[in-house]
Amino acid sequence: MDNRKVANELVKIAQSLNGSALDGMSKQRAKTLLGKIFGKYSKGLFSDDNWRPVHQIFKALENEGIDYVLTSAEYGTSSGGRGIGVKMPDNKTWKFEIPFRNDRGKETVLYGIIIASGAGSIDDPLSKYDVVAYAS
Repeated sequence: MDNRKVANELVKIAQSLNGSALDGMSKQRAKTLLGKIFGKYSKGLFSDDNWRPVHQIFKALENEGIDYVLTSAEYGTSSGGRGIGVKMPDNKTWKFEIPFRNDRGKETVLYGIIIASGAGSIDDPLSKYDVVAYAS
């Protein structure tokens, strides 16, 4: 069994014991609540070097009792022209799953994504960045 499957099984066990704050909500209502949480931490440009707003989003989910499983966190390079030679990463993307039992009692998963896009200089594109987060 791979790590992702193990993590998903652990979340299901935790949910059965504690439940998720999203349990009993329609998918749309859950997405709206998540959007409000994401919006608190994704406004403006950031210049820290430890992804503070991203960590604040994950901490807020935990504080709200919303379980999630991080499935990937990867740096990327956009296809836009940033000069000649070796391209520096100019974004980082976190993907995660949010399992819950919907308003019809069915196990449901929302897929979340947080993208930090570089807004800094050509030499250091991630010295400043903006954050977009959503769930579908």
